[in-house]
Amino acid sequence: MCFIHSKQDKVVSYKHTQDLADVYRGPKTVWLPESGDHAAIWDVRRAQYEKRVADFLSST
Repeated sequence: MCFIHSKQDKVVSYKHTQDLADVYRGPKTVWLPESGDHAAIWDVRRAQYEKRVADFLSST
């Protein structure tokens, strides 16, 4: 499972994603970047976002 959520999100708190990641017992990747609006991390951290998703996909 790949969890990605911006700490800057004002619509849904990143803490909800952290809570889900904490209870998920399977293999996981968690990335909580400091910047990026709701559903818009790719807009401000494109290279990092794409690398993290690609790394996750290649590890499964």
